[in-house]
Amino acid sequence: LILTGSDKNFSQGLDLEAMATMEGSDASSFVNDCMKALGRLMIFPVPVVSALNGHAFGLGAMITLISDYAVMRADKGFFCLPEIDIRMNLIPSMNALVCHKIHGRVLRDVLLTGKRVGSVDAKAMGIVDESAEESELLATAKALPAAMMGKDRKVLSQLKTGINQAILPENFE
Repeated sequence: LILTGSDKNFSQGLDLEAMATMEGSDASSFVNDCMKALGRLMIFPVPVVSALNGHAFGLGAMITLISDYAVMRADKGFFCLPEIDIRMNLIPSMNALVCHKIHGRVLRDVLLTGKRVGSVDAKAMGIVDESAEESELLATAKALPAAMMGKDRKVLSQLKTGINQAILPENFE
């Protein structure tokens, strides 16, 4: 499964303007539902690859992190967790995801400063597997999961559930 966006964006994440019009409980429920959707992708029985054709902000960055593989366009776009700058706290499942997938000083730099990271740095930091020119983005995305292809889907899903257990949302089904 290859996930990609259009134009200059892979995903800008949650629509904050729309969320601002929601009741508090509705907004909270919506965010929890988004994390449940990401949970389903984390245990999906085939490889999940993010092909970042452009910006991956907020929930878009989290989609990148839950993917089995990720490739980022070399000349366009940033990976960014902007919560510090938009004064938004992470719900527990988001916090678990970010802390499980990013570590140490990289976590500090991307979460606590809202640093925008281009593809070369994202690869060096271990956020993405590869950086590719736009013309090679999808071909690279298709090649990355080669070693995982053809494996037993049930076992693959079970193993992915095990390694992601600590970050699957509460009451995940």
